[in-house]
Amino acid sequence: MKKFSTLILAVAVSIAATVSCDKKEDTGKSEEGYIDSIYDQIFEMVVSASIDGAYTKALAEAGNNLATTFSTTEHIYVYNETTRKMLIGHLQPEADAAGATLKGKLNGTISTGNNLKLIYLKDAIDYDGQDGTLDGLASGFGYATANVSVSSVTSGKKVTTSDASFTTQQSIAKLTFPVKVKSLTISEPEGLVQSIASDGTETKGDITITLGTPSTEVYVAIRSNSDSEQTYFFDVKDKSGSTYQGYSSVKIAGAKIYDLSITNLREYVDMGFGIKWATCNLGASSPTEIGDYYAWGEMEPYYEDGYAKESPGAHWKEGKAAGYFWGSYRFNPSGDGATFTKYGAGEVLDLADDVARASWGGKWRIPDASRASSLMKGENTSKTWYEDYLGTGVKGLLITSKVSGCEGNSIFLPFTGNRWRTWWYYDRSFYWLSSTGTASKASALTFTATEALNSTEFDRFIGFPVRPVIY
Repeated sequence: MKKFSTLILAVAVSIAATVSCDKKEDTGKSEEGYIDSIYDQIFEMVVSASIDGAYTKALAEAGNNLATTFSTTEHIYVYNETTRKMLIGHLQPEADAAGATLKGKLNGTISTGNNLKLIYLKDAIDYDGQDGTLDGLASGFGYATANVSVSSVTSGKKVTTSDASFTTQQSIAKLTFPVKVKSLTISEPEGLVQSIASDGTETKGDITITLGTPSTEVYVAIRSNSDSEQTYFFDVKDKSGSTYQGYSSVKIAGAKIYDLSITNLREYVDMGFGIKWATCNLGASSPTEIGDYYAWGEMEPYYEDGYAKESPGAHWKEGKAAGYFWGSYRFNPSGDGATFTKYGAGEVLDLADDVARASWGGKWRIPDASRASSLMKGENTSKTWYEDYLGTGVKGLLITSKVSGCEGNSIFLPFTGNRWRTWWYYDRSFYWLSSTGTASKASALTFTATEALNSTEFDRFIGFPVRPVIY
């Protein structure tokens, strides 16, 4: 359906452009007069256009029509689906009104029983120029089609058809967010249709929408690139300037309205180099919470919920009574720390074994060592140690970006400690990275009040927190 609609759009605009160019060489005749003068096979066509008894050429949402009237300046082109030919000329509404009667002269082949497609379009459509409102969609995204059948063609070439019931070819998504959105960027792996030029050429890319008034509801026109379910990613900036990413997997078809609630927003900070750092640890609900502890490549903590810092304690999951040690580690079933079923030296964690991706979904993942190194370099960031961060009683490290375009952006890494065997130790801070060193060790960020942020290798069974990223 997508390819066919695009073909129709391109042919319709091409035919219109041909007629327009021919007119420039004429001596001032109207388009209808010009068609009369050069073609013998002229048809006069009158069509009554409506949808469900309410005159409109677009979808309605909650009783609000997106385009309630036709205009005499609009051109409706005609494609004969039976002969697979575009007709020269176009139809136009008789008056600016909700009840539209479309009239015009056409050249080509029309016979009784033919099926015709009526195509309404603008010269070009810019999906990247939306304002997030219903009114904005009505004024700028009225690409719609209608199918009619020819009931008779008289000797005078007057064509009688069934009534036209127009439906929009845009998909419209009503997006609801838990924050008030100031701006929104939508992306999709195959690339969204960002614009359609007057010659029918499609440009693919992200769609960015800026709202005049921040709102939790954003209306978007989207053209799908696929007949299957796709994952759409939403980068949101709220009215305070905070940034988030969420996602939704949905199959989007034309001429439908989708009501999508994006509840999986996670806040992030762009620290430069194309890396977006989450503002809190996995398992935490705020930037100052430690969250949970994971062995490298494990998908859940070894302890029961609520016992992250118990030492030594007895609240361990089945088979994990030894706590964080080789005997509990899934990739070392012999429990000797010598032979592993997966991952050797110098490898990177598969996304299938990435607890950040499994827990948060979307594009979230554990950072690898090379990307995490951007935080350590003095030319990229400044670091400030806090014994009591913002009066919360939490100690940790505030890292502030110096990278061009991200200056002043910062993340707070709370002091974490670690889990070893059944004990919780609080002597230094650790954050797992996704890269292995030797076969038995993996890389992690580490720091103390007196030791600078750096990357070191540790036994893979030890329990460290995770700070997810997007890149």
